[in-house]
Amino acid sequence: MEDLAAAMTRVAESGSLRQEMSLQGLERARRFSWKRCAGETLQVYRECME
Repeated sequence: MEDLAAAMTRVAESGSLRQEMSLQGLERARRFSWKRCAGETLQVYRECME
C-alpha cells in the first residue's frame, strides 16, 4: 500500500511525469476500437458454436 501511495505522490508532484503518462495513455487507447472488439467477440461465439 505504501508503494501505491508513493507512486501516486510522485505522479501528483511531477508535471512532466503526468504529461508523459497522459500521452502514453492516449497512444495505448488508439490501439483499441469497438469494431475490432465486436469482430473478436463474434469470432469467439463462432468458435464456441463449433
